Parts: sequence; C-alpha cells; structure tokens
Amino acid sequence: MITINPELKKIIETSYIALATCDKLMKPNLIIVNGVHVVGPNQILVTDKCMVKTRVNLLVNGQLSLAVWQGDQAFQLKGNAQYITSGSWKKIVDAYPENKKQVHKAAVLVNITEIWDLHNCKLLLSDNY
Repeated sequence: MITINPELKKIIETSYIALATCDKLMKPNLIIVNGVHVVGPNQILVTDKCMVKTRVNLLVNGQLSLAVWQGDQAFQLKGNAQYITSGSWKKIVDAYPENKKQVHKAAVLVNITEIWDLHNCKLLLSDNY
C-alpha cells in the first residue's frame, strides 16, 4: 500500500497543488487548489470551492494527477477520486477552518496509487506495478 510520508504530508498541506483531470474525450483540465489535507496513509481530501470542468471530469472519469512542489522538492501523485456531496467526508471539509467563510460544494477523496519524485525523475511508490 502507498504511504504518504510525513515530509510529503507537510508539503501537501502547506502548498498550492496542481490538480489535473480529463473528460470523457480525454481533453485535459488543470486547476490549482490549496487547503488539501492528508486524511489517511494513502488518502487526501480536497474541497470543491470552485470546480466547474473538474467536477464534471471527476464524475465521468475519477482518475486524476496532482503536482506539488516546495523549494527543490517536487512530486506527482496519481490516484482515483470520489466526488462526495454529503456524508462524513463532506462534513469534514465543512469543518475545516479555511472553508468556514467560503462557499464549497463537495469533498473530493483521493486514493493515491502512485507517487513520483519529479526532481529526480523516478517512481517512488505504486500500487499499479
């Protein structure tokens, strides 16, 4: 199983993250998100604050890729996402301090399946191989 180490967790939770999706015709879309939280050994939780194309893409194709960087460290995370509009995960994002005064629509729970070190151009962890 993939495990996000404490160093990567800190980078994820304190940086802006590029989040890429594709629609059903494989047309790519990229947005920048922040306020992302690591909620399990291989899970992160993103809040939908203003996703438009991304929301549609996630509903038809749950595959996504994230890029995060800080200083000379850079990582790509790939995974499968669930778009969640109610229930416990939605309540968790509702309670995040950064979401208290912002309109938000849903929680996006991402199960990470690969982690790449972009600085050294190598695969670190994968559930796919």
